Amino acid sequence: MVRSALRVAEVPRPREPRRCLLFAQGRTGSTLFGELLDSHPEMHFAHEILRAKVPSVRLWVAGERRRHPTLVYGFHVKIYQLTDVQGVADPARWLRRMADQGWRVLSLRRRNVLRHVLSNLAINATGLTHDRLGQGPTRLTVDPVELVRWMDIRSEVGRRETAALSGVNHEAFVYEDDLLDSANWPETMARAFSFIGLDPVPVGTTLKRRNPGRLPDLIENYDEVAAAVASAGYAAFLN
Repeated sequence: MVRSALRVAEVPRPREPRRCLLFAQGRTGSTLFGELLDSHPEMHFAHEILRAKVPSVRLWVAGERRRHPTLVYGFHVKIYQLTDVQGVADPARWLRRMADQGWRVLSLRRRNVLRHVLSNLAINATGLTHDRLGQGPTRLTVDPVELVRWMDIRSEVGRRETAALSGVNHEAFVYEDDLLDSANWPETMARAFSFIGLDPVPVGTTLKRRNPGRLPDLIENYDEVAAAVASAGYAAFLN
């Protein structure tokens, strides 16, 4: 009887399936971060599974997770997908509940809100969301009033994200510090994998940076835009 019990105890038990979510606005490097996560052979990263309305967020997420037999399942969610699309009244409570249920929360933000908004404007101008062919930067003529309006909006969303993450056990990443330079990717992803519970592995992506140049080289009416940005209190982002 004792030997039998010992033999049973020696049989390796299945590892608990782990899961993670990436909480971030669009154009913050979230697609890049997701692809780097998906580089891990023990992980499936599903990107934005809550972009369209579903009957039950809890059941939908559980169902999507069950579709993939990999050890770790992850997805990206934006705060406005929770509030505006899914009708989640309290994203902070939702994040806490997910963390309590074993989801590892990763957060990603972009510090330079000017570059953040310009990235969106470049999409509107070209229809090209991501660059995998190295097509180069998009030179834009920018409406300064509209630009500042969107910078205000993105800044407010960032404050709402920070409030939602308060009290939630999470690992925070910043685009400019952790993703902008590919030389930082190994250290960045080792930190992310460790938080999730995975061993580090080499990572990679075919994504190319869309607009790496100086702002005067990217904005046709740079002087006009710079004056409006500085007047609105965003001068630090011009550097």
